[in-house]
Amino acid sequence: TLFFNYQGVSAPAKLLEKNWIQFHEQHKNDLGAKYLQFCHSQGAVHVRNALLGVSQEIRDRVVVVAIAPATIVPDDICFKSFNYASKRDPIPYTEASLYAGSDDPLVRELAAQKLEELKQLILLDPHPDASLIDHEFESPTFKEPIERHMENHVKEYGASQ
Repeated sequence: TLFFNYQGVSAPAKLLEKNWIQFHEQHKNDLGAKYLQFCHSQGAVHVRNALLGVSQEIRDRVVVVAIAPATIVPDDICFKSFNYASKRDPIPYTEASLYAGSDDPLVRELAAQKLEELKQLILLDPHPDASLIDHEFESPTFKEPIERHMENHVKEYGASQ
């Protein structure tokens, strides 16, 4: 199913869209309110698909923190995105590698786009207690960035979401 998710087929994306639209409606009078969306691994694919399915007005309210993402959530499709991966995690490179080596010019163009998006990946040194393939959301490698984003979000935008 991950391959279909990469192509934009993503049932969980509809639930994300619904949450963001509801947040937008609840905060219509506070245009500065932002929705902090965490995602992990394949969840980043669903978040990306959901962002592509909503209006720019909704996208401009979403701050994404993607942990060990199976795809990069590009910064230009939401208010702001942060894509974190351990240096010992191969998963964030999977999507680009799916398209590499194709003879089809459109697929090669997509591969080039995915390689460009990988420049937005923030690589972290693995924590000494992290597993060999450091991909879990609860890995100690990601503890500090997750806590920092939660604290900064509350300071900057309040505790609305």
